[in-house]
Amino acid sequence: MNKNERQALSRETEDVLFSCLHTLATEKSMILAVNQLLENVGRYYQAARAYIVEFYYETGLLSNTFEWCGQGVE
Repeated sequence: MNKNERQALSRETEDVLFSCLHTLATEKSMILAVNQLLENVGRYYQAARAYIVEFYYETGLLSNTFEWCGQGVE
């Protein structure tokens, strides 16, 4: 990867990060903000899915709290 490619990737990464932070700071609904954050991250990494999973130490259980699916993914 040459210097120009690294700079472009760095700018793209910064743009996605800023978009995520802006959404979290301005969206009144935490649920909508987290869903938008997952979509931004999923699209950036060209992922089929992005998740937030919570681990409950007391019970040892995991909970898939949020999930984003890319277009065409069920």
